[in-house]
Amino acid sequence: MIVDNVRRNLILGVPAVAIGAQAVAHRAFAQQNASRVNGVTPHEAFRDVKERFVNEAIGITREALDQASVLEALEWQGEFPQSALFRALELPILPAHLDDTTYDYSDLRRRYPVQLGVTSVAADSHRHVVSPRVIPAIDKDRDASFRRDGYLSDGYGNCFYWNSPDTIVTTEHLAERFPESWHSLRRDGFDISVASVAPHFAARSPEQVIRDDPSVSDADIHGSLVCIVGRDPDPWGDMDGAKVYPGVAVKMTPQFIRGALAEIPQTNRRGMSSREYEHFIQKIQDRMDNSYLMMLPPGEARGYPRADSELPCQGMSAAPVFGVIRGQYRFVGMFFSAMCLEDAERRRNVDVAFFHPISAIRRLAANQKSYWTLK
Repeated sequence: MIVDNVRRNLILGVPAVAIGAQAVAHRAFAQQNASRVNGVTPHEAFRDVKERFVNEAIGITREALDQASVLEALEWQGEFPQSALFRALELPILPAHLDDTTYDYSDLRRRYPVQLGVTSVAADSHRHVVSPRVIPAIDKDRDASFRRDGYLSDGYGNCFYWNSPDTIVTTEHLAERFPESWHSLRRDGFDISVASVAPHFAARSPEQVIRDDPSVSDADIHGSLVCIVGRDPDPWGDMDGAKVYPGVAVKMTPQFIRGALAEIPQTNRRGMSSREYEHFIQKIQDRMDNSYLMMLPPGEARGYPRADSELPCQGMSAAPVFGVIRGQYRFVGMFFSAMCLEDAERRRNVDVAFFHPISAIRRLAANQKSYWTLK
C-alpha cells in the first residue's frame, strides 16, 4: 500500500515529466537565456526535476520488486503472476526523462550501435549478388555505400564490436542470414553468435568497441535501470535511425517463463498453428530462461497493420544493453527477443523485451573455435 501511494503521488506530482512531450517540457521550463532564480536557470531546474523523477521511479520499482507478491509471481504463484510483475514495473521511464541528466544515453547512441544485414546488388542483367553490410553509428557518413544507399530498409538487425575492432557479437537468428555462419550455429539456450570480420568491416575508431568490464556481473542487473540502444530506421525511430528503450530489468525464472508462454492468447501468436506454436515454445523457452525482462513502450512488440506484420522493435535485434551500475552506464547484455504478454488482472496487453546477460556474452565469446568470419 505504501508503494502504491508513493507511486500515485509521484505520477500526479510530476505530470510534465511523467507524461509530457519534450517540446512541451522545453516550453514550460527551458529557455537558455532566461534569467536565473536563486542562482538556477529554468533549464537547470527542469533537469533536476527529471533526475529526481528517474531516481524515485527506480527506487520505487526496486522496492516493488522485493515485495512478496512479486517474488511469488516469479515462481509463477499467486492468482495473476504476470499482473503482479507488471504492476511493479509500471512506472514509465521514457528516453526524454533521461536527456540531459546523469542518465543521459546520447554518448551510447553515438558510439556503439551497428546495423548489420544483407543487400542485393545487381551483378549483371540476370544475376543479383547478396552481400553483407555493416553500418556503424560512428563514421557511417564516410562510407560510400551509406552515402549512396543509406541504412538498410529490410532484412537487418544490429551487432556490436566486442573487445577488439575485428570481432562482432549478434544474435544467432540474424547470423543465419550469412552462409559463412552455418557451420557455427548451435540453436541452444543462447541466441548469440560471435564473428570475426574482414578488415573493411572492422571498427575504425576505438570509441566503437565495447570493452568488457570485469567488475560487472549478472548480479548487478536485476532492479537496475537499463537502456537498449540500437539502430532501427523504421517509422518509429528518430531522425538518425536510432532507438532507445529504457526500463528496469528483472531476472527471469524458468517457472515464470513456462507460465507466461503457456498463457499467450491465440491472437498474440502471430498466426502460428498450435503445432507451430509448440515448436516455437520449445525453441524459445531455453533462451528466455537465460534472460532478463524489461517492459517496452506499448505497441513495440505488436504487428501493424496485421498481427503477422513486422514488429516495430524487430530491427533492434542484437542491440547492446547498458545498465546504470555504480553510477555510470556499463555494458550488461544483448537484446534478442520481444513479445506481447497478457495482463489478465487489468485486461490489457503488455509489450516486453528479453536480453541475454553479460555472463552469456562472455561465455560464447570465450570460445574462439565457434567464431565464424564475415567477409
